Amino acid sequence: MKKRSGPKFTQELVPGKLAVLSADDRIEFTQYQNETCIHEMEGVRFSECTFSSVTFADAYACEYLDAVFDHCDFSNCDLSESSFRRTVFSHCRLTGASLIKCSMQDVLFDSCAMDYANFSSSKWKTCGLKDCRINDAALSMCSFADTQIKNCSFASSEFINTPLKGLDFSDSDISGIMVTRENIAGVTVSRTQAVELAGLLGIIIKE
Repeated sequence: MKKRSGPKFTQELVPGKLAVLSADDRIEFTQYQNETCIHEMEGVRFSECTFSSVTFADAYACEYLDAVFDHCDFSNCDLSESSFRRTVFSHCRLTGASLIKCSMQDVLFDSCAMDYANFSSSKWKTCGLKDCRINDAALSMCSFADTQIKNCSFASSEFINTPLKGLDFSDSDISGIMVTRENIAGVTVSRTQAVELAGLLGIIIKE
C-alpha cells in the first residue's frame, strides 16, 4: 500500500473531556483518553485531535480533520453523515456501527473490526483498508476513488449498486459477497475469486 496523507499535528495536544462538548463546538489540538462518551454530539468539528481507548455510545454526526482513533470502540454507534479527512482508525471496533452517507478522504482503517457495519451511500477517496475484518457489512451504493485494500475480509458483505472498478480484492476474502452484475467491471481479483464471482453472475465454468 502506498504512503497516504495522514494527520499532521502542529502543536502539543492538551487533555480534554468529551462529556463537556455541545453542538457546533470547534475543538483543536486536544487528546481524549480512557473515557466513555454517552451523550449525543452533533455538528462538533474536531481538528488535529487524538482519541485513545475511548468508547463511544451514542450518535455523532461530526467532522474530523487530521484525527487519530487508537483502540476506540464505536460498536453500534450512529456516525451517519459524519466527515472524516486525513484520519486514522487503528485497532478500533466498529461492529454494527452506522456510517451511512459518510464522507471519507485520506482515511486509513488499520486492523479494525467492522463486522455488520453499514457504510451505505458513503464516499471514499484516497482511502486505505489494511488487515480489517468487514464481514456481513453493507457497502451498497458507495463510491470508491483511489482506495486500496490489503489483506481484509469482506465475507458475506453487500456491494449492491457499488462500482468496484479500481478495487483490488486479490489478497482479501470476498467469499459470499453480494454484487451487482453491471458494477463488477474493472475489479481485480485472484483466479479463485474469479471463479466464485462467475458463479454469482450465473456463469457456468466447465472443468
